[in-house]
Amino acid sequence: EYAKAYQRAPASAAVASRRIWGLLALEDWEGALETADRALSLYPELPVLWYRKGSALLRLERPEEAAEAFEALMEINPFHLPGRRGLLAAARRLGDEELAARQEGILRILEQEE
Repeated sequence: EYAKAYQRAPASAAVASRRIWGLLALEDWEGALETADRALSLYPELPVLWYRKGSALLRLERPEEAAEAFEALMEINPFHLPGRRGLLAAARRLGDEELAARQEGILRILEQEE
């Protein structure tokens, strides 16, 4: 159904976000990434779009690009816990121990505040 809604309203951030979520659930990583990129060209300020783009990139084994997406999300909302966890996962896959340690520390602080 998200595919039909997306065909009718491709410029809708809500519809695009749900379509990306559906494509991720279907393990269509390339489709999710393509839709995320299109949506981000219209709505670069929406954290959920950056999160879903980073998630697709992680699944595509592109951790450097995933880290960039999650870092863009952190610029918008540094308190976005799923995005922070995504950045940690990307850092670990990259073998970037410094970035991973920094994210672990930030997550410990943020998770205490929940």
